[in-house]
Amino acid sequence: MDARQKTTRAQWSNHQQCNHQLRNPQRRWHHRGGARAALAGWSSALLWTLLAATSLAQEPPAPAEPPPAEPAPAPAEPAPAEPAPAAPEAVPEAAPAAPEAEAAPEGAEVSAEEVEFIDDGEIPEVVVTGFRRSLGAALEKKQRSTGQVDAIVADDIADFPDLNLAESLQRVPGIAISRANGEGSQITVRGLGGLYTRIRLNGMEARAGVGNSSFNNTGRVFDFNLFASELFNSVVVRKTASADVDEGSLGSVVDLNTARAFNYDEGFTFVAGATGVYNDLSDTIRPRLTGLVGYRDPGGLWGATASVAYSMVRQDTVSTDTVGWQKATFRSVNGVVCADNPMDEGCLEVADAHHPRIPRFGQNRTTGDRLGLTAGVQFRPTDYTELRLDGLYASYPNRTDQRRLFVLFRGNESTMDLRDYVLQLNPPRFGRGNNSIIAGTVDNAWVRSEHVRLDAEARFHQLTLALDHRFSDVFFVNAMAGTSRSKAGFPHDTTVNYDNRAYDGYRFDFTNDKAPLLQYSGPDVTDPASFVVPELRDREGSTEGGFDTLELNVHSNLFDELKLAAGVNFKRTSLENKPFNRDGTVCGLELFECDTDGDGVDDVLGPAGNPELSQLVDYPGEVGAGSNRRWTAPSIDSWIDELNYYDVPLTLDQNGTNKVTEKNLGYYLQARGEIMLGAGDMRLQYDGGVRYVQTRQTSTGYVSGIIRTVDRPMYDDWLPSANTALWFTDELVLRLSAARVMARPGLDQLSPGGTVDPVIYLVNFQNPNLDPTRANTLDLATEWYFSDGSILAIAGFYKDIDSFPIRESQRGTFASTGLPRSVIIPLSPADVSGPDAEGTCGEPAGCWDISRLTDGPGSEIKGIELAFQAPFTAFYRALPPVIRNMGFVANYTYVDATAEYDFLGNTFTERLTGLSNHQYNATLYYEDPKLSARISAAYRSDFLITGPNQNDNLWQYAESETRVDFSSSYNVSDHLKVSLEALNLLDTPFSSRVDVDAKRRYLYNRNGRTFLLGARVSY
Repeated sequence: MDARQKTTRAQWSNHQQCNHQLRNPQRRWHHRGGARAALAGWSSALLWTLLAATSLAQEPPAPAEPPPAEPAPAPAEPAPAEPAPAAPEAVPEAAPAAPEAEAAPEGAEVSAEEVEFIDDGEIPEVVVTGFRRSLGAALEKKQRSTGQVDAIVADDIADFPDLNLAESLQRVPGIAISRANGEGSQITVRGLGGLYTRIRLNGMEARAGVGNSSFNNTGRVFDFNLFASELFNSVVVRKTASADVDEGSLGSVVDLNTARAFNYDEGFTFVAGATGVYNDLSDTIRPRLTGLVGYRDPGGLWGATASVAYSMVRQDTVSTDTVGWQKATFRSVNGVVCADNPMDEGCLEVADAHHPRIPRFGQNRTTGDRLGLTAGVQFRPTDYTELRLDGLYASYPNRTDQRRLFVLFRGNESTMDLRDYVLQLNPPRFGRGNNSIIAGTVDNAWVRSEHVRLDAEARFHQLTLALDHRFSDVFFVNAMAGTSRSKAGFPHDTTVNYDNRAYDGYRFDFTNDKAPLLQYSGPDVTDPASFVVPELRDREGSTEGGFDTLELNVHSNLFDELKLAAGVNFKRTSLENKPFNRDGTVCGLELFECDTDGDGVDDVLGPAGNPELSQLVDYPGEVGAGSNRRWTAPSIDSWIDELNYYDVPLTLDQNGTNKVTEKNLGYYLQARGEIMLGAGDMRLQYDGGVRYVQTRQTSTGYVSGIIRTVDRPMYDDWLPSANTALWFTDELVLRLSAARVMARPGLDQLSPGGTVDPVIYLVNFQNPNLDPTRANTLDLATEWYFSDGSILAIAGFYKDIDSFPIRESQRGTFASTGLPRSVIIPLSPADVSGPDAEGTCGEPAGCWDISRLTDGPGSEIKGIELAFQAPFTAFYRALPPVIRNMGFVANYTYVDATAEYDFLGNTFTERLTGLSNHQYNATLYYEDPKLSARISAAYRSDFLITGPNQNDNLWQYAESETRVDFSSSYNVSDHLKVSLEALNLLDTPFSSRVDVDAKRRYLYNRNGRTFLLGARVSY
C-alpha cells in the first residue's frame, strides 16, 4: 500500500506518542518548562494541535511565528511534511481555534485509509480504517473541547458515514429526527425542536426549506434533506453556549463544514462515485453520483476544491389516513331522521361520538433531482495570513403525485345516512363525550377520487469570505462576511377531483386501523362514468429568505493561563411569503356549461368522468379483507388541458402573505485558558464571557384585509456563559457549564396578520411583538476516555425556560374575528355554506376555533445522556480473528419537560411538543483493511406533534419507532471501493394518532426498504 493507505510502524509510534502527550497534561506541562523559547521546538507542534482542536474556544486560525530553522507553516491549517489526504480538520472551519506554534493538524499522522496498531509480543495487529477512524477523529474533537461537544466526521474523502445528514445526527446523544417521505428532514435536540437549534454552514447561520417535506418551511427551521451528505466532511454539535458563538440557540448549535484543499495531499486529489438505489416499494433503480476534485499547491501558496453530488429521487409512500376524527350530526341514524327526532338515542349517541373525517387509502410518489455543488479556495500569501472563499449551492425541484379514494365526511354529514355502526366506548373528558365510531355503513355518501400534484422547488446558495491575520505571536484577528439565500415554494399545487355525491353502500371498519376495511359496494369506482368533475384547485406560492452576516474577532494570547477575545457580529435576516390560488368550481369559473337547459340554474356539477382523461390506481398497501384496491383517478394534465384551467387568473391569498425583516447586532468579551492544579496531572480548562445583543424586527402582513407594517421597538439581551473542564487525569474529565441563552421567535410567527383554515374552521393569529424564548441552562458531564477510541460518559442538563409561545384558544363566530370573508378560499366548507353562514357545528357561539399566539408560561427541561464507545480490543488485545476488528457505539437519552396548555377552556399540563422522553442508538461495527460493515438501530419514543385541540381531540401524536440500517464497504484495491447498504430493514412505518386517551388512527405510512450498491474511485 502507498502512503495514502497505510502508515509505517514508525509513523504509528509517533502518532501514539503524540496522542499520549495530548491526553497527559503533566507531561505536556513539563515540556513547557520555565522558558517559553522551548516552544520553538517539537513541543510547539503539539500545542498547536491541541489548541486548534478546542472546539468551543472559537479562536480563528492564525499563523505562528516561524522558528529559527525553518519557515512556519500556513496559519489556519498547518500541515506536516507528509500530510494525510483526508485528515479531519482539528475543529470545524466555521469557528477555528488559533494555533500558538507549529503542529500537524488533527489526525495528520494517521493515513487516510488505515493505521496499524502495533503492540509488543505476539498479539495480532488491529487495523483502523474508515468508520473506526472517523469515530476516533470525532472523539478527539469532543475530548479537546471545553464545553459539551459531539461530532461526526467523514470516513474518507467525500464519504460521509450516512446518506443523509439528519440520519447521521440521530446517532448523536440527545438528538432525534423527524422524517419527510421516509428520509430524515429536521432535528430535535434535548427535547427542543428545530426552531431552538441554529444551523451554521461554514460558520454562517442558514435556513433551508424543502417545499414538499415541511409544508413550505416558513420559520427558522433547517431541512437537512435538501443537501447530499457527500458535500460535507464534518458535523459538530455544540450543546453548551459560549460567548464567542452568536446567540439564537436554546437547544444546540450545529456546524456543517465542507472540505478544504489543505485537508488533502499536495497536488491533485480526485474522487468519483456511482451508486444504484433500489426501493422495494417503488421497485425502481435510480442513480446517485458524487465527485470531488482538489488541488493543493506544493509551495503552500494556495489550494482549491470543488465537489458535486447528484441523485435522481424516487420516494413512494402507501398510507392509511383519516385526516383526523370529528363530531357531527348525520341526516339519519339506523333509519331515523335526526332532524325530525332530535332526542333519538341513536342520533344523540352518534352526534356525541367521533368518526373519521376523511378515511382513505393513499398512494404517493415523489420524483425529483437533488443537486449539490461546493467550491472553495484557500490562499496563503504569507506565513501570517490566510484568505478563504467558500461557496455552496443546492437545488431540489421535485414532483409529488397523490392519488386517494375516500368518503368526504368532513362537513357533509347532514346529507348522509349512517347505519350498522360500531361504537368504541371511552370515558368522557371535561364534560364531553369521547367515544369513537370505528365502523359503519353509509348511504348517500360523498365519494371522492382525488389526484393532487405538487410541483415543488427548493434552491439554496451561500458565499462566505474569511480572513485570518496574525500581527504578532500574541495578537491576531479574523473576519468573515457572507450571504445566503433560500427559496422554496410550489409553481403548482393542483387538485382535480372525481365526485359521486350520492353513493350508497359504503362501509368503513377501523377495528384493525393499520389495514382497515374501506369498501365501496355501490357504483363501480373503477368506472369514470360513475363520477363527475365538480371543482378544481391550484395554489402557487414561494418562501424566500436569507442571511447577510459580517463578523470581526480580535484575539490576544497573553499566556496559556489567560487568552482574551472580543468581537462584533452583525446579521440581517429576511423572510417573505407570497401565496396565490385559482380555486373554484368548474361551473363557477365558467370552464364548462353546466346550465344545460338555459334557465339560469346549473343542472350538473361539471363534466362527466372520461376514460381517456383518467388513470387506474392499484394500491399496493395492506388493506382489510373486502376493501377496494383499485379505483379510477382523474389525470391532471389531461383535465387541465381539456378545461384550459391554468388560464384562470390567480388571486392573492392574504392569509399567508407576509414579510419579516430582522437585524441583530452582537458584541462579546471572553477569557479562556488552561491552569495546572498542583504538581500532579490535574488541570482546568475554562472559558467565560458575556455577549450583548440587540434585536430589531419589522413585519408586514394583512390585518382585516388591509396591509399593515409593524416596526417593533428594539430589545436587548445580556447573555453570560462559562464552561469548565477539570481533568483529574489524562483520561477522566468533569465538565460544568452554565449560561443565559435566548432563541428568537419563528419568523413566520411574527406576522401582524393571521391564517384561516376554512376546511376545519380554524383561525390562527400571529404576534409581531412576541418575545424571544429565554432560559438559564446548567450542564454537568463526566467523561472517561479509558482507551484509544473509547469513552464512557454521562451528562445531565437542566434548562429553566422563562416563557414559551403558546396559543390561547376560544370558540367564536367568524364575524367575531374582524376578518373579511374574502380571505376564505373558495370550495372550502366555510365558503360553500354561504356568505353569511358560520359553519354547521350546531353551537350558538359559532364553530370556529380562534387562537392567538402569546407569551405563555415557561417550563423546566431536565435530562440525562449516557454514551459508550469502544473497539473490542479496548478490553482485551489478544482477541480471536473477526472479533478483534469489531467495536460498539451506543447512547441513551432521557428528557422530561412539561408546560400548561388550553383545551376547550380547560388548562392542563402535558409535555412539550416534539419531545420524546426516551431515545437510544446502538451500532455494532467490523473494520479491517479490506472490509467495513456496521449495523445500527435507532429508537425514538412517542411524541406530540400538534395540538392540543385537533377537532375536539386532545393532541395529534407520533407513536414510537425503531429503525435498523446496515452499511458495508470493501476495498478492492488502493483506489477502488465498493459498498452495499440497506436502510430501514424493518420497513418501519410512520404511525400517528389523535387523542392521547382514545388513540384514534390518524396516519399509517410505509416507505419500504432501500438498498444501495455503489463503487467509488479515488486518486
